[in-house]
Amino acid sequence: TREAGEFRPHTSSIAVPVRIEETTVACLSMIWIRSAMSIREAARYVEILQEIATRIAGNAKPGAGEG
Repeated sequence: TREAGEFRPHTSSIAVPVRIEETTVACLSMIWIRSAMSIREAARYVEILQEIATRIAGNAKPGAGEG
């Protein structure tokens, strides 16, 4: 999570990794305007993001996580 707004002070974000086997190959993130939603409110989306990341990894081509 990012609350302090290092990149853009008026935004916050959360992210989850997309893993193939034990390799992180990407991340899935959600960015929003801080005045619209708190980190606590956004936490309800973490499980959904994790489910989507798992689906993405499950649809990846064999060998996609190899260096």
